[in-house]
Amino acid sequence: MNPKVAVVEDNPDNRMLVQALLDDRYEISEYETGMEAVAGLTGNVPVIELLGYLSCAVTIVAGRADWYFVGAFLAVAVVLGGALSLAAVALEELSFRRYPRLLDLLQLFGLAALENFGYRQMNTWWRVKGTVSALRGVEGWGKMTRKGFG
Repeated sequence: MNPKVAVVEDNPDNRMLVQALLDDRYEISEYETGMEAVAGLTGNVPVIELLGYLSCAVTIVAGRADWYFVGAFLAVAVVLGGALSLAAVALEELSFRRYPRLLDLLQLFGLAALENFGYRQMNTWWRVKGTVSALRGVEGWGKMTRKGFG
């Protein structure tokens, strides 16, 4: 199995040249725009993220963990996840100005930072379950029964 390479290029001649150069050694995914590449490449993200968390847990349980690495891995996961969430909130506010009160915006920034402690990991698990269901060909959510509030 060849390693995978993603080629993002709007010029079809350049894409064809890159494919001709790399075709025999790599499995190539071609995208014309960055948006197409993001859509095409993000399908594996929840699986990769979950494998990272699981490998950390397994090395800790097995007693083989380098605590410096475990701490660095978890710090990077939380910091990058938080930075991504905070940047998304900031970009939305700069673009649309939806929050007229400063308190609303500060609460949103707080929640964006807080989501990386538990909620992000649950969301990753749900995305992996959805990916597995899609790969198994499961369509729909099944029968939904009303439970009510009481």
